[in-house]
Amino acid sequence: MDRMDRTDDELLDPALLTLRAATDRIRALTIANAVRHAEAARTCLAELLAVNCPGPHTYRQHRDGRPPWCETCRYTADGARIAQQARSRST
Repeated sequence: MDRMDRTDDELLDPALLTLRAATDRIRALTIANAVRHAEAARTCLAELLAVNCPGPHTYRQHRDGRPPWCETCRYTADGARIAQQARSRST
């Protein structure tokens, strides 16, 4: 068999192929772990927001162009605080 007839993988040392497979597996596990941590963080944030809200913690879509937020504690589901706007007085 001529060197030109071999695929790149056949030309690589078997140890390098094992290292490549191990690296790919670690990368996949790292992504899966990051997803699990992100899900746990979202759950923890939701619980913290609900517990620390002084009233009923419910998200409502307002007509202010912002994501839904709780009118009682003024937080969005992802923890962003909505600043209270000064109301203009009508005369």
